[in-house]
Amino acid sequence: MRQHSAVALGNVIGSNVFNLLAIMGITVTIIPIPIPEQILVFDIWVMLACAVLLYIFAAKRLCLGKAWGIFLSVAYVAYIYGVFALDFV
Repeated sequence: MRQHSAVALGNVIGSNVFNLLAIMGITVTIIPIPIPEQILVFDIWVMLACAVLLYIFAAKRLCLGKAWGIFLSVAYVAYIYGVFALDFV
């Protein structure tokens, strides 16, 4: 509402980077964590597609409306369904 979208985007990206690098890094130094095959086959590509989509939205400074909100919500539900119900691998 106050046109501070850059702050919100920075918080999201910064939090994700911190969680991936610091938390996982500290955990792995104490206890090795095996990576399931599904992450390397399917999930990594979904994460990459989401990162590219976020970059496009941010670079073009797009204002997302209801249609994009519905599309992204349906895509998220489909992803969760695919991970838990279909068990891709």
